[in-house]
Amino acid sequence: MAERRGVVAACEVKTRTSADPHAPPIAPAQRRRLVRAAQAWLARHPHYADHAVRPDLIVVVPRGLGWSITRVEGIQPDDYPNRVGWSP
Repeated sequence: MAERRGVVAACEVKTRTSADPHAPPIAPAQRRRLVRAAQAWLARHPHYADHAVRPDLIVVVPRGLGWSITRVEGIQPDDYPNRVGWSP
């Protein structure tokens, strides 16, 4: 979990072998599990009860000797909205 400006981001981290921008980022069932996990976390941390919850995705792709890391805010089950740091 990460928090900033009244929003708690529940992050799913995926490692990919290539940066295919058309690959589905997360299945609907995985997104539901992520949201349920965020709700359970919030129940254990009541001081965040007034925060919004946003499911995010972190995509890690090997790039040469390093890594390309992309954060996708507010993931949907089958698309890549709001790409941050995408570097195919």
